[in-house]
Amino acid sequence: MKKTSLLAASFFAVSTMTATAGGLSAPVMEPVVIVEEVETASDTSGLLQWMILAAVIVAATAN
Repeated sequence: MKKTSLLAASFFAVSTMTATAGGLSAPVMEPVVIVEEVETASDTSGLLQWMILAAVIVAATAN
């Protein structure tokens, strides 16, 4: 009888120790880092702006 009580008590003690192994404090959550990629303008859009500027300068000097 004493042996089974001791065995039951040790089993209960071991099972409760593993349940609170991390402590009773609230878990610390790390913030989630979100990385957003920025798209650069394509080469053709920059070329189009320079062509329009050149056309305006040519039209202004033609008059």
